[in-house]
Amino acid sequence: MFLKALLFVGVCIASALTSTAALTKGHDLSSVGIMEASQGAKWISTSGKTTTIESILGGGGMDTVRLRLWTSGDYNLTYTLSMAKRFSKAGYKIYLDMHFSDTISNGDYSKFATLWKAARQGVTAAVAAGTKQPKVMIHIDNGWRYSSVSAFFKGLFATGTVTTSDVDVFGFSFYPFYGVEATIDALKSSFTQIAKDYNKPLYVAETDWPVACENVTLSADYPVSAEGQTQWVTAIKDVLEGLPNDLGAGIFYWEPAYLSVASLGSSCQSALVFDVDWSNWPTTYATALSSVNMFANVLGTANMLLQTALLFGACFASMLDATAALVKGHDLSSVGLMETSQGANWISTSGNTTSIESILGAGGMDTVRLRIWTSGDYDLDYTLALAQRFSKAGYKIYLDMHFSDTWADPTDQAIPSSWDDSSVTTLAADLQAYVTSTLKSFTDGGVDLEILSLGNEITNGFLFPTGKIKDDYSNFATLWKAARQGVTDAVSAGTTQPMVMIHLDNGWKYETMSWFFKSPLTSSLTQLANTYKKPIYIAETDWPTECTKVTLSASYPVSAQGQSEWVVAVMKVLESLPSSLGAGIFYWEPAYLTVASLGSSCESALLFSVKWDNGPKAYATALSSVNMFT
Repeated sequence: MFLKALLFVGVCIASALTSTAALTKGHDLSSVGIMEASQGAKWISTSGKTTTIESILGGGGMDTVRLRLWTSGDYNLTYTLSMAKRFSKAGYKIYLDMHFSDTISNGDYSKFATLWKAARQGVTAAVAAGTKQPKVMIHIDNGWRYSSVSAFFKGLFATGTVTTSDVDVFGFSFYPFYGVEATIDALKSSFTQIAKDYNKPLYVAETDWPVACENVTLSADYPVSAEGQTQWVTAIKDVLEGLPNDLGAGIFYWEPAYLSVASLGSSCQSALVFDVDWSNWPTTYATALSSVNMFANVLGTANMLLQTALLFGACFASMLDATAALVKGHDLSSVGLMETSQGANWISTSGNTTSIESILGAGGMDTVRLRIWTSGDYDLDYTLALAQRFSKAGYKIYLDMHFSDTWADPTDQAIPSSWDDSSVTTLAADLQAYVTSTLKSFTDGGVDLEILSLGNEITNGFLFPTGKIKDDYSNFATLWKAARQGVTDAVSAGTTQPMVMIHLDNGWKYETMSWFFKSPLTSSLTQLANTYKKPIYIAETDWPTECTKVTLSASYPVSAQGQSEWVVAVMKVLESLPSSLGAGIFYWEPAYLTVASLGSSCESALLFSVKWDNGPKAYATALSSVNMFT
């Protein structure tokens, strides 16, 4: 059963458990399916809209869902797998909590160690059979009590059966009803020492705070309310973020929506983050409390660029949510135009006519980048159709919003002709509404966005002249914040939460990046990683197969071989960044057949050789560099 559970089809098991400076923030939603099936649960947002629970909690900052799995019973494989598929499809990472019946007797860890090692070997067997490698956790309670925690790990590892290399991360339960000694300060002291002892990422795998509690003395004096829930969680986040070597990894709130058992696992009457109305049973209405936003970041204008957990991007570098393996993609925005206007036919390296996504997918592509303009060639209808095509083929979608009727770059960021630019306020309103409408259109069209760039190459701002960065950032920050609010509004209306990017050019030049947020590529990205603790993407890059006008920055051959060597070199830079902050790479327009030099000073950086002598059809034959990601 253990191996079978790890072979979940289409679900990333425990993918949230990574050591990054940006905390993983999640909820245990194991009971949600039961509540919906047995109690007719309907989820209502703080604004009064009926939507999904994942949209409500995702809008509040949740990025990962914790699910328990029993060997049988309510939380069996069939049930838990269905829940994992649902939340994974909605864009959330999955942390699987497997419940076994292991025991330790009389201080003897030998039997437990043997059993745990067998479970660990089950993971190894599953990975050998083709599953993705998850981060493996040991989860114990009373994380605040260092003496107990230390005794457990010393006893376990002393057996020699289980070693520290078998365990990737440590997880601990921490509740305010554990006793008056279970304080935030005690947690900080315990976690700091554990981090120093074992140098492992630490998670608070379970916690909560009550909204109703009688006859129990809690370990902190926060109010017994939604406000207190947020304050308690914030205090724990502060502990995690202050641990040495960035070893604070994440936090999970325990069962915020088990409506029929509000006191589950607690000594208090309720720690739910919903107010429950049973008066219309068999339909139950659960209205979100303000604490559903406990994980949300504050986006003030003055410090927005640094406080946001959103994603920095650059033509050479973008900073996004961490992933264990590099994301590898291509910008295929022009493919539809090439097929309709030029009759493009795509031919593989073996000579077979097929789709471009099949060719590039076989070469390691897993994500497609698409630009969208407010009108023109890359308008909503065109870009959505392409997104539907590539999404249906199994590729993730990265949407690059230009906020213009045409190309937007550091020099040109023209305001859309239909928007009201009479003031920054009216422009911000149009921008916010546009973002919300666009995201809802993609959701209605069956496309979940993985990555969303709010603006393209916005080093100098966007929506010129109103949003141009001159002596200060105030107008730009107001506008960008409006765009970000548009995302939040869309998520509240039921769209999947995308990862949000800030996209800049010249990622190799640290002084430019530092100036915007406050050398060579490796130096610049390393400094950015060390400064902002954000995983880094190469959002745009290419290498020419023909170039007679400029001197290039590297000595790779001007050929398909050179294209592969350049990309491999850039990936090595990403893979070498501190704290595994290198996240992914996107090749710029490998198939814009009619404009082979697009965005380049060279004549061509295409990954295809083109024959135009069979008009009205163009035959594009793949170069060896289509396999650059393999």
